Amino acid sequence: MIKTNHGKAYAAFIALNGIRNSVKGLDALHVFHMKNKLKESAEFLGEEEMRLVQECGGTVGENGTLTIPDAGKRAKYIAERKKLDELECEIDAEPVVIRIDRCPDVTGEQIEMLAGFVEFAEVENNGDK
Repeated sequence: MIKTNHGKAYAAFIALNGIRNSVKGLDALHVFHMKNKLKESAEFLGEEEMRLVQECGGTVGENGTLTIPDAGKRAKYIAERKKLDELECEIDAEPVVIRIDRCPDVTGEQIEMLAGFVEFAEVENNGDK
């Protein structure tokens, strides 16, 4: 069981989407399974965020731009959104292992977002050069 919060789970879900096309085989399977485990948390956060946007009189544009014209309601949105991110949750999974050499396009930012959900393993060196 992974104990985390919805903000971290959502960030990991986004990072997994970012690396899913660069992994293959067993690593791809691990990404798929972890993404499915995080999906419920990501959907919860998305639904609650949209409810909060509407409650604060905001709109989301086609490109995802959030607009809340009233400064007081915008401040309320920011505070409530932060609370949503920090809301604790449990993911019914154990961290998966992905070999870093088989995921060469992963960025440092993605590695940070996946901390606690994915363990990046290095290639074992058997004396080969």
